[in-house]
Amino acid sequence: MPYFSYKGRTSSGELITGKIDSPSPNQAIEELTRKGIFILSLEEEKHAQMLTPHFRRKELAQFCIRLGELIKAGLPLLRALNILQRQFARGRLGGVISEIYAQVRDGASLSQVLSAYPNLPPILPALISSGERSGNLDYALKEAGDVFNHELELRSKVKSALFYPALVLTAGTLTIFFLLSFVIPRVSEIFVDLGQRLPLITRIVLFFSHIFSRLWWLIILLVIGGYWGFKKFVSQGPARVMWERFKLRIPVINKLILYREYVLFPRTLGMLIRSGVPVVEAVELARSVLSLESLKIPLAEVTRALKEGESLSKSLEGIFPEDIVDVIAVGEESGNLENSLLTVADNYAQELDYRLKIGTQLLEPLLILFVGMIVGVIVIAMLLPIFELNMLIR
Repeated sequence: MPYFSYKGRTSSGELITGKIDSPSPNQAIEELTRKGIFILSLEEEKHAQMLTPHFRRKELAQFCIRLGELIKAGLPLLRALNILQRQFARGRLGGVISEIYAQVRDGASLSQVLSAYPNLPPILPALISSGERSGNLDYALKEAGDVFNHELELRSKVKSALFYPALVLTAGTLTIFFLLSFVIPRVSEIFVDLGQRLPLITRIVLFFSHIFSRLWWLIILLVIGGYWGFKKFVSQGPARVMWERFKLRIPVINKLILYREYVLFPRTLGMLIRSGVPVVEAVELARSVLSLESLKIPLAEVTRALKEGESLSKSLEGIFPEDIVDVIAVGEESGNLENSLLTVADNYAQELDYRLKIGTQLLEPLLILFVGMIVGVIVIAMLLPIFELNMLIR
């Protein structure tokens, strides 16, 4: 069905913009007129936005925090949404906010509208629903923005820590590829003219150089295709679980992966409980932010145990480390569960920072040494025939 973007005014004279799906422009105008909107302009979207768009965490964080600030300043929800749809007009959220505005204007609650988007993190409508019930929508929106910002911050730390090692590895790989594909083939012509028997290591390097120089384009395609196919293969089903188990057996890497989960789950759970979300629902929502199936699967049983009356700390035994479970148990006893969860998350965030720092400090020289050894072997392989020739001349 075609998608149309419109600009119009309400009966009170307020200027609004939005999007609507309709079989034809005339039917779109009729539908908008019935809603009390006087149309100023109507254009068909050539590349219509999908009804289930992909939401980026950064945009969601900005949306939640700005909307919360506007509501806290005393603006009605509709007025705040109208302001935001102008602010986000050029981003991918612009059309979505217009749809949200139209549905809220028609009487739907904000949480109901957001829950209709399947690609939206379920934490957001849950937090907003809690805020609507308690009358603290601005606080709930701020908490939602903080959840997304903390998640972004954690991702950023991991990416920043791995950036330099990845740069070293990429530069080294490109250097080796360039030597084998373009430099060594030119040098090998000298050895052919000499007609002498070459050392084994030189013959091996020339063999790989021969392959790279003629099939470099195919090698690049195979590497890109293999990487894409591998990522797709391990992203779903039993292959994903097997890949997770393999990563969790790698020293150093396994701790980084687990500590990231140990930060995300208690922090998200603590924020949800602090915002008034019931514990059972909060556990299910916090479970959705995890990436490890080895944690998500047993956490599904935790919600069942909580419904049967078991304590949170007891139900988490065997899933999370003892220190996390012990702190949660203390929080339950003292009636300060949310702060205990946030304290655990902060402690593991500090530990993750430390391990990232130590890990990258160890990884960088190892990568440089590895790349240097390969380049060194190539250089030695090229120099050996020259040394042997000098010995024969003498």
